[in-house]
Amino acid sequence: MLFARSRRPGFWERTRMAVLPRTGLRRAMRYRIQRIGRMGGSPHYLAGGVALGVALALTPWFGLHFMIAVVLARVLRVSAPLALAFTLLNNPWTLPLVLIADYQLGRLILGDSAVGLPPLDSLTWNYLLHEGEALLLPLTAGSTPLAVLGYFGVYWPLRRKVARMQQDRRARLDARRTAALALEPGRMVV
Repeated sequence: MLFARSRRPGFWERTRMAVLPRTGLRRAMRYRIQRIGRMGGSPHYLAGGVALGVALALTPWFGLHFMIAVVLARVLRVSAPLALAFTLLNNPWTLPLVLIADYQLGRLILGDSAVGLPPLDSLTWNYLLHEGEALLLPLTAGSTPLAVLGYFGVYWPLRRKVARMQQDRRARLDARRTAALALEPGRMVV
């Protein structure tokens, strides 16, 4: 190939580029948003899929994210592939942060004394093995407001951006079409 690398990047280099792109995070994010805007579908369809994936990434229902994403995407009439892709924001690097935020917010919502939950720093493996199901309630209670905030925090700005991108693209295509018609032989330019 003409522009191929002389040597293939190794595992650690690919991992580093996935976490911190060579072009910078801002440019990589802008490129991803442009790719989403170029996809076919209405702004609601595209932005809703991304927002649903982000919202589900903030929940503790690991292993069920894909099934929940597909079902909710059908119900909300949003893009299931985008929802599935953005549920992957919850990965081994972000998982501890999400769980800690969900747990602490759940404890704050439910109250410490009413539930009898230990503080985060006193959780032990023994507690997790024997009374781990007690953690589901604060995790769910804490993840619900975070998921709602994540959904609307992504949906509205992305929907506006995608709508603007699609409108600009239509205007450029119409201008090209008009210019091409004006230059046709045998046509009068008005």
